[in-house]
Amino acid sequence: MRRLFGATLIVFALLAVPAAAAKRTIALTQEDNGVSFFAMSEDPSKTYDTSLLPGGEALRRLIVALDRLTSKSPISKRSLNRLKKTGKVVLVYLPGDIGSDRSDGLSLAAFLPDFLGDV
Repeated sequence: MRRLFGATLIVFALLAVPAAAAKRTIALTQEDNGVSFFAMSEDPSKTYDTSLLPGGEALRRLIVALDRLTSKSPISKRSLNRLKKTGKVVLVYLPGDIGSDRSDGLSLAAFLPDFLGDV
């Protein structure tokens, strides 16, 4: 189980973003404990059949989840600190889907190191 938590941090760490972000903008940014959190805008060319979580609420939930994970899992905390030492750590909320060109099936989290480009 501990290994899973460490992997979760790596999945969420977006270090450096292109096709999925091309029609979107960064709508909201926040910093917490050395991690940057970005909420992307909805894709204006798409319609959604479900309600999307507002960016502010999504970032709040991401921050709470990361704080809970790192406070209860020493391995996750060390993994996050290791990532911070190698570069900028960014968690991105992308409402809707990431597009069929980026993933197969349902994605709850995806590691896309080039998603934001040079941010």
